[in-house]
Amino acid sequence: MTVVAAEPAIFSIDSSGKGQGDVFVYRSATEQILAAPSQPAKAGDILIIYCAGLGSVNPPIDAGVGVDRLIQTVNPIGLTIGGVQAQVLFSGLTGGLTGLYQVNATMPAGVAPGDAVPVVLTLGSVSSPPVSMAVR
Repeated sequence: MTVVAAEPAIFSIDSSGKGQGDVFVYRSATEQILAAPSQPAKAGDILIIYCAGLGSVNPPIDAGVGVDRLIQTVNPIGLTIGGVQAQVLFSGLTGGLTGLYQVNATMPAGVAPGDAVPVVLTLGSVSSPPVSMAVR
């Protein structure tokens, strides 16, 4: 049995962990648009990716306890979109919910456009299963 400190996974729209990921383009505090074929992301957009398994946060939070603000992960998170490294702006627990992580990142330039571009999170040597998003 292998034990790891974290095992990242991105949520998907159909809850299967595959296909269209819970990847949103951030427009404002009240407007997040799913990065789907009808509203694809483009270079420079700010993305919010909802996920699980990102490990410890600082300050530490007991399992099952809700948080009222964003709380950052201890370990850095990597993100690739279509194989291109993205700049992660924040990774940690989402405020107002229990156990939900989010990764905020800038959509990188140079990603080949498509309706099902792979999105992968990495924590150390452990990578999430890929989900997809639309890119133009």
